[in-house]
Amino acid sequence: SIGLDVKGMTINLNAAGVYPVTETIVSPGKLVINGVDGAIIDASACVATTGEGEGAVTTSAPLLALSTTPAVGFAPKYDGSGDTDYYLVSLVQVKNVKVTGLKNSIFYDNNTKYCVANFTIDNCVFELATEAVENEALISFKAGGAKDFAVKNSTFMGNNAVAKYFIRYNNSARL
Repeated sequence: SIGLDVKGMTINLNAAGVYPVTETIVSPGKLVINGVDGAIIDASACVATTGEGEGAVTTSAPLLALSTTPAVGFAPKYDGSGDTDYYLVSLVQVKNVKVTGLKNSIFYDNNTKYCVANFTIDNCVFELATEAVENEALISFKAGGAKDFAVKNSTFMGNNAVAKYFIRYNNSARL
């Protein structure tokens, strides 16, 4: 079942089984995936298509991404003097799932200035079959970043020849 709110998305995988993903899961704000023992996300068919007709090109795609059109407000400046130009996302969380066949990044900010207050991966297994990754990283912030980032009780295994970085900030974000 998928529960949507005004500023984000929660996906609850309430039963053991395989959940195929064919496109990137994109949220305009908070993004939470909660699983149970035996919940498996099959990302082997997660692709993106650019172009149309005979010129269309299909490539592997990130599993999770934040939208290029945010539905959240800006993060406040640390000194209280107003807002920054980073969209504030309270939480990105993946918990209690196994992901198989991942051919691209786990997460991508879509080159949009986000400040993720809390990014957590907890009790997960990622079996990578990477072909290409966004920004040379499994977790890629091209324009934004995470204030707090935590990985707990999780395993990442597979192809390390493509991703140079586990997490990468390709910007000057000071969150």
